[in-house]
Amino acid sequence: MNVLRRADDPLLPLSFPNVSLGPKTARNNGCGCGFTLKCFNTISDVGVMISRGMYLKDHKTVVRSGKPQVHLEPILVSVITLLLEDIKQVKSKVQGSVNDVITGLIYYAIHLYMFKKEKDLRGKRMTSLAMLNMRSLTGFSNIDEMMKAGIWGNGSITLSMPIPTFIPEKHIDCDPLEFIRRAKKNMKRIRHSMLVQFTMPLAKMLKRVKGAEGLAEFVYSTMKNTTTLITNVIGPHEKMAMVGCPVSDFYYIVTGIPQRLIFTVISYLGSLKVAVTMEKDFIDFQLFTFCMNEAFQKILQAACDKN
Repeated sequence: MNVLRRADDPLLPLSFPNVSLGPKTARNNGCGCGFTLKCFNTISDVGVMISRGMYLKDHKTVVRSGKPQVHLEPILVSVITLLLEDIKQVKSKVQGSVNDVITGLIYYAIHLYMFKKEKDLRGKRMTSLAMLNMRSLTGFSNIDEMMKAGIWGNGSITLSMPIPTFIPEKHIDCDPLEFIRRAKKNMKRIRHSMLVQFTMPLAKMLKRVKGAEGLAEFVYSTMKNTTTLITNVIGPHEKMAMVGCPVSDFYYIVTGIPQRLIFTVISYLGSLKVAVTMEKDFIDFQLFTFCMNEAFQKILQAACDKN
């Protein structure tokens, strides 16, 4: 029995947008890109992915303590609510996607926080991991459908993207929309690479060579060596009810991974909930929450000012 039902009619199932970044979608990502460029990007991306899981670490910064067992440290969670209407307004101005806007917002918030805390951002290597769904069955599926299709269990990969930093000159802040453009550029580059197609076969090969523990260690090291994780979920079109009780709002967080700056995003009833999991007593909770709100206000204002 499903616990979650539609609030207006419990006999009808919840409906979700039919989106996925599984193998079928990934094959179409390289349209219009030269084969040589795609091969070059793929070799480079695979090399970076392997390096991240072995030895290449982000620098220690005011958002990354680099503690050996940071996943055991206490956390604080801040939740920011954004209107989808505002997100779409920014999206139309930069000719990007909702994901581009959210990722750019996160990049800009990190930039504002770091500049307020340490000023000098030069030479800081920072990386974000974006989690992508790789299941071949698209959209929302019940357990019976998943078992029949043989896709029960996790089916996701993480893609690494550099977090941009800009040095404001003469105390003049940089263009907030530039962070969204950088996020858009990063995603465009990934579409011009075959990294998505290669990731799952490489993971299976690593599992055959080093076993399940070896694969788990590689994934653990990749997260430990990077600064932040960004993951999002698209919520249902209709209002939900849990055991007959209407759900007005909700969010989710990710725990147990060796990172302590994690962004989880979910859409529901015309708004986006961005939950930020931070390392307690290391990241300034109030300041980072302020920077998240300030970042979006500046992005929205910049988008409205652009003709």
